[in-house]
Amino acid sequence: MPDHIHLLIKIKDVEKRNIIAKNGGNLIILSPEGFSERWHPPRIKERFCAAGRMLFLSLYPADTRKCDNATLYKRCHEMDDIVARDR
Repeated sequence: MPDHIHLLIKIKDVEKRNIIAKNGGNLIILSPEGFSERWHPPRIKERFCAAGRMLFLSLYPADTRKCDNATLYKRCHEMDDIVARDR
């Protein structure tokens, strides 16, 4: 089980994620926008993925257009509900 499931980007969440990563913890990063066919993690996070310490997931297919804020909000809450229900 990961130490932290990161969903919504808030300053406190980013700080917490960084502390967990630096201390050897495991993270799951949920994306409300999906991933394109050639997507890869940001360079700074590649080493965490390669070590099996960070996993990026999404419930949604990648889209060529940017999601509006209302859609992002809805998707974030849908994923958050799933995480909360399954803990």
